[in-house]
Amino acid sequence: MSFYTPPSDLSVAEVSSILGVTNPTVYKLMARGELDSYKVGNARRITRESLERLRGGGGHPRQFTAVSQTTAQ
Repeated sequence: MSFYTPPSDLSVAEVSSILGVTNPTVYKLMARGELDSYKVGNARRITRESLERLRGGGGHPRQFTAVSQTTAQ
């Protein structure tokens, strides 16, 4: 039996790769309500909208902070 998953929704592994964190961290973000998710069978799917909201709106200590390196001239 297969389930249809809209292409905008992501697996835990995909989100962990995008965020650069471990799978357990993604599950913690879901448990705290920082990522919206739903079950498909025994797997979780995360909405792309909630991922974009997290990336743009903060809420996670490892938010995408750019490290700028300047060279002295």
